[in-house]
Amino acid sequence: TEIYTLSLHDALPISDTSRPYPRELPVHRLFEEQAGAAPEAVAVACRDERLTYAELDARSNRLARALRRRGVGPEVVVGLCLERSADLIAVLLGILKAGGAYLALDPSLPRERLARMIAGARSPVLVTLERWLPALPVDGLRLLCLDRDGAEIAAESSADLAVPEIGRASCRERV
Repeated sequence: TEIYTLSLHDALPISDTSRPYPRELPVHRLFEEQAGAAPEAVAVACRDERLTYAELDARSNRLARALRRRGVGPEVVVGLCLERSADLIAVLLGILKAGGAYLALDPSLPRERLARMIAGARSPVLVTLERWLPALPVDGLRLLCLDRDGAEIAAESSADLAVPEIGRASCRERV
């Protein structure tokens, strides 16, 4: 009797899905290309909400404009306190489209720790929901509350916007 053994690699079919990554384009530009190529395809599915690429692109553009009105641009770090949702993805893209970076904040952390994180990142803007405000150190911050400021965000243009370019060296210096 012969015994055959299979390695994990032999037992599981593995598809080769690797593709060259266009490193010259930022993530939000790659997303916009995909939105242009497949606007009606589902981009985000979270709980009961589904957004197509076109819907997510439009929402993130509106958010980017609202963030720019609050001073977000190159080298500006935006505090972000949201739970996992389609809105979170739209805000992340919006921050990138506005030219900024984000700092994820957990409202379960002590206020003093959150205040040190925000101060250390020199973050002048915070995106959140009204229900998280009591847990967050918001003094001196420009706020964008998705629920409270929803009408303002909805009134913004959904068209793509130009993003100022920043050098890679300056990004690394901020980290």
